[in-house]
Amino acid sequence: MVFSKSSFCSRHRGRQSVARTSSGQVSRGTPGQTGCPSVIRRIASALAWSAVAFSTPCAAFAQSSVYAQNATISANAATISGQYMPVVTSGTASYYNFTTTITVNAAGKPSATTVFSPSPILLFNGLQAGNYVYPNKCCSATLSGPGIGPSGTTEWTWAASGNPFNAAFYVGPVSGNPLAARISKAGITTRDYSFGLAGGDGNDSFGAGCLLGIAQTGAALTIVSFSNSGCTQDFPQPLAQESWSLQSP
Repeated sequence: MVFSKSSFCSRHRGRQSVARTSSGQVSRGTPGQTGCPSVIRRIASALAWSAVAFSTPCAAFAQSSVYAQNATISANAATISGQYMPVVTSGTASYYNFTTTITVNAAGKPSATTVFSPSPILLFNGLQAGNYVYPNKCCSATLSGPGIGPSGTTEWTWAASGNPFNAAFYVGPVSGNPLAARISKAGITTRDYSFGLAGGDGNDSFGAGCLLGIAQTGAALTIVSFSNSGCTQDFPQPLAQESWSLQSP
């Protein structure tokens, strides 16, 4: 609500201010000048304090977003369990496990109690976001992450130029990897790599749709392919490999 001095005073025109002089006589003020400025000041002061009271606490709270669809959820009888549910606050992701227990009262009405606890710290498999260069300096690439992946994984994206191919990798338990069924079908048992999928303009065994693995030790980053040229078949062991070096984080 906005108060205007002119509109407020207009509603009080015709009224007179009354005061007693030192001799006890009654003194009447001029109509239309019944202390409107002082009333306006009191209203403005009250509104100013209200604005402070209502706006200040709100600014103190950072907005958070929950991504329950990215958690690994299972259910058994009257218990629902979730692992690695992401909660993002000011751009930073935290992960929580939870257990929901469902009970039913005598009237047959169900109720639920949920308990949350921090998830175990996710491993990044040594990956470092930054700019990378190929040994002969012909090509450069950028590794970005970590982002929120499904089922407790973190997602990393790879974008290269010169000998270009793009890829998305998922770091964390293989069971939570979107490619888990394909990894199992290929007979891949090694856990030395985090697995992902090639995309973009890659060729040979790094073409779009090839099954890849990524690993890093210090500044040395290795990307391997478990697929043949053309990405029509996957194998238990890598068929091709590329080595990159971290140039700058």
